[in-house]
Amino acid sequence: VGSYSAYSICYADPCNAQSPNQLFAWGQNNLGQLGIGGFGPQTSTGIPTRVLNMTDVAYYSCGYVMGAIKNDKSGWVWGDIRIRSRPISTPIKVLDNCKFLDSGEDGTFFVKYDGTVWCVGENAGGEFGNGQSRSFHDTVPQQMQGITNAVRVASGFKVTGILLSDGTCMTVGTNTCGRLGINNTNDRYVAVAPEPVRNLTNIVDIKAVTGAFAALDNFG
Repeated sequence: VGSYSAYSICYADPCNAQSPNQLFAWGQNNLGQLGIGGFGPQTSTGIPTRVLNMTDVAYYSCGYVMGAIKNDKSGWVWGDIRIRSRPISTPIKVLDNCKFLDSGEDGTFFVKYDGTVWCVGENAGGEFGNGQSRSFHDTVPQQMQGITNAVRVASGFKVTGILLSDGTCMTVGTNTCGRLGINNTNDRYVAVAPEPVRNLTNIVDIKAVTGAFAALDNFG
């Protein structure tokens, strides 16, 4: 379930998928997050509808910005990623060699098989980790600085978490509510390059919501 919308991969008939691994969407479409062409309240639907260009889908992630990885390892985005101030209501391909992704309110964040992290969307809080902080909807993937061994990412609100192959974590972006996890309680602090999270080792997965992170270690 995403932001006022829901999704499901349909692998084959009898759900009339017509193509293997077709992604379906339903719910609110104010920002083009359903990926069915067009956007606005009048295009919202309570009936599962085929997402355009989204066959052969292996994995997807939901938010105001949407992302998916196909079985050919290509990375796709749509929703509140704007071209000339208009949401992208039809999914577009932005990357190859993608292993994992996580989408949220601001953007979609991809992990490639080489361990690098690439970001698409808005970087107003420094959440791209590319040394910048600017309010701009970028459809060209930007590489996060200094990350070459990522295995997972987690997208919060103006903040991104990165799980590394050694079981440690890093965060980048705004520190509201202390969500960077760097022992800094300054809500106005902004990290524009990833910084280590304190006291996290042996981590196997991370998740994020708008205002918080959670980490799971290998002891459960």
